[in-house]
Amino acid sequence: MDWLQSLLWDPSSVAHIVLLYAFVVAAGVYLGKIKIFGVSLGVTFVLFAGILMGHFGFTADTHILHFIREFGLILFVFCIGLQVGPSFFSSFKKGGMTLNLLAVGIVVLNIAVALGLYYLWNGRVELPMMVGILYGAVTNTPGLGAANEALNQLSYNGPQIALGYACAYPLGVVGIIGSIIAIRYIFRVNMAKEEESLKIQSGDSHHKPHMMSLEVRNESISGKTLIEIKNFLGRKFVCSRIRHDGHVSIPDHETVFNIGDQLFIVCSEEDAPAIVVFIGKEVEVLFEERAQIEGKAVMTGHTKEYMKIALETEKNISNCIVKVRIENHSQIIR
Repeated sequence: MDWLQSLLWDPSSVAHIVLLYAFVVAAGVYLGKIKIFGVSLGVTFVLFAGILMGHFGFTADTHILHFIREFGLILFVFCIGLQVGPSFFSSFKKGGMTLNLLAVGIVVLNIAVALGLYYLWNGRVELPMMVGILYGAVTNTPGLGAANEALNQLSYNGPQIALGYACAYPLGVVGIIGSIIAIRYIFRVNMAKEEESLKIQSGDSHHKPHMMSLEVRNESISGKTLIEIKNFLGRKFVCSRIRHDGHVSIPDHETVFNIGDQLFIVCSEEDAPAIVVFIGKEVEVLFEERAQIEGKAVMTGHTKEYMKIALETEKNISNCIVKVRIENHSQIIR
């Protein structure tokens, strides 16, 4: 029975630590799914389960706790970085700077409130503990880790700031959820309409038109017509111009592509990489100024919006006089 006693009560036993963490995580995740008035706390309940187990004396070796805490924090910030990384820098072009300035303002306001309370209470709560309360109130776990590291470098030997964090964290979570619910009802926010608007905005960003000039390099498509290439590729795009042997024209679905032909393509941003890989290399092409372009506009695999953008681009980029005869009101195939 010594193994059972070691499993349940020995804080230096690896098996005890694994069992303790597994139980706390499993219980916290399960209880976090319980909804109260339609709201669940999610993984936040893992903290509450840990506090409860610690209250009854279940703990682990200090060094192991430190390692697991630091390792878990590293995984947390790493996953956040992977999630937001692809769109982080591009967000600066779409209001990201405003959001970052708002975030800085919120952080400064939080620090000002914490310092104000510290001086208002005449130091009855130590400043390091106030830091823990601050990070708990805003549910900022990485901030707590950074504060702990800074205090260790300053050889701080006072009370653990995690205590203030643990006390403030539950109220911080409940306060944030309560604030969101209150704002929703005060401003009469219709969640269904907001979700629909978000889907529309997301769809528009994915299908934003992208314009590029390509040179046919793929021997497999040499001698193939535009409609055949469109069917092979399975992507929507507009080929608004083609230069073959120095002659510029507007292709139709029977136009044959040959090695060395230069194309002007309009497509969505998400389809652009696949089209470049399939057709050939992206190049910078300067078509002849004031070229007289005539031809049939029978577009395959395109939307009306792309057709309009293509024709406008003809005028803006190369100053061409575009004369297009749309024969028989040809159907634009999507």
